[in-house]
Amino acid sequence: MHKRCTIMCPGIKCIRLRKKCEYTDWSESNTTASNAVFHTSVPRPHVDSRSHVKDYIAITTNQHSSAEGPSRPFPLSFFLDTDFLTPLNANALDFGSESSPIWRSALASLKHDHSEICLQYLATVHMWLPMISKKRLIRDLESLDHGSAHVDTCLPLLLLCMGLCLNRIEYRPSISSLYAVATSLCSTAETTGFVSIRLVQSLVLLAVYELSNAIYPAAYLTIGRAARLGILMGMHDRERAQQLFEDFETWTLREEQRRTWWAVFVLDRFVNIETRGMPFAAPEPCFEELLPVNDEDWDSGTIVGSEHLYSTTFSETMVLGSFATVCQSAHMLSKVAHHRAAKLTSDDAAHLLSEAHNLHTALSMLHSALDKSEINGTSFNNSQSPSRLMASALCTSSGLILYNLYGCNEPTGSTVREPLALEMQNICLRGIKDLAVSTAPKIAKIDTACPFTAPCLYHAATECAWFIREDHDPKMYEALREIVKGLQCLEIRWRLAGEYLNLLEQAGAMKLINRE
Repeated sequence: MHKRCTIMCPGIKCIRLRKKCEYTDWSESNTTASNAVFHTSVPRPHVDSRSHVKDYIAITTNQHSSAEGPSRPFPLSFFLDTDFLTPLNANALDFGSESSPIWRSALASLKHDHSEICLQYLATVHMWLPMISKKRLIRDLESLDHGSAHVDTCLPLLLLCMGLCLNRIEYRPSISSLYAVATSLCSTAETTGFVSIRLVQSLVLLAVYELSNAIYPAAYLTIGRAARLGILMGMHDRERAQQLFEDFETWTLREEQRRTWWAVFVLDRFVNIETRGMPFAAPEPCFEELLPVNDEDWDSGTIVGSEHLYSTTFSETMVLGSFATVCQSAHMLSKVAHHRAAKLTSDDAAHLLSEAHNLHTALSMLHSALDKSEINGTSFNNSQSPSRLMASALCTSSGLILYNLYGCNEPTGSTVREPLALEMQNICLRGIKDLAVSTAPKIAKIDTACPFTAPCLYHAATECAWFIREDHDPKMYEALREIVKGLQCLEIRWRLAGEYLNLLEQAGAMKLINRE
């Protein structure tokens, strides 16, 4: 049977088949092929694959070629010779022409009123990732609606990414037309020289969508781009790092920059929960790093003091907000990840065990603080604060990673000869059981639609399955049921939870639920 050659050699004969190559129009054949793939799989209701392909082709072929950069070019001296660099005005690389493809395409893709998108976003995603200033967003929206020239060109792109995160689950999120527009416009903004906090926030929300819908490796790469852009702006260290811009003039902008960088840090640690040997994109917090202020004051626009990340004790008058606890938990997750990496290369068993014990103590204190705030807190508790629930989930993931390093019943290597080894092993076994039976089911019962609870629920479920196979503990059966229910509730909103349920099915854990 004749086969069409796929080697791009028009007008000549194919060496392998010794036949003349034939080609149809690229866009037509590509659309046909895409439709063939879609129709051979599960039906996709309400999704037009042809429109997705056409949208993507239009974006990639037209947007980049005609895109206009900011009104002021990027200072090449930043990379070529810093002696000639003078920090720019904070808005120098924000503004461009309102006729730019970024501006026009983003606004054209927004199907709802700008205010409606913002209200929905602030009532959902913002509850567990509060990096955007409400009062500044409202002010910028008013300027946008009134046609003001002093609006960040990437603001419509941010609104587009906010709307993307509000989308209900799709059959194939990675080929959503809105997702194709957002990814293309983010790339266009980067390559044409826009550098602003709004662009970093757009990349963060694009990564949120990708992480929540298990779009890999795109999620890993996108958060890396956000980290690089933040580092370019000096967000990671405003004391020692080279600064592209002058200091922000207002407290609100400085706090929003801090929160945006913390969001990058949190997502970077989240995406690397399971990876090994891969360096983080966002560096560790500098010694002077401040935690975000409490979320109630942040949302109301009230200027208050900030707590230091590395404080040995917290001020009694300071109210530590929910997002600050997320940042603390992500920082602990980072420390545990570094310890996991060190355990593969270090031969100093005594030092590793001592460090592991210290990490266990710190995680226990953080868990205790989160539990105490749930019971006695007047402003925040897990049932009312999705970001505090996210902190509990990250803290639980950190504990499960750490405890699995030392909880093996038959440990190998030099650690068995250290006096602390047996004590650490017993601590870890108790810790795994407590997180699986108590903490994870509690997280699973609270419906906040926060996708970042999914990994900790999955890992806790695998531990429950292990204990069930060992001793058929009724508490483990009940815990596994609650965790699976939690993942099933998340699956309605986020594809990531569904992928974790598939893994549990493959591992045989789902069969254990009704076996008691």
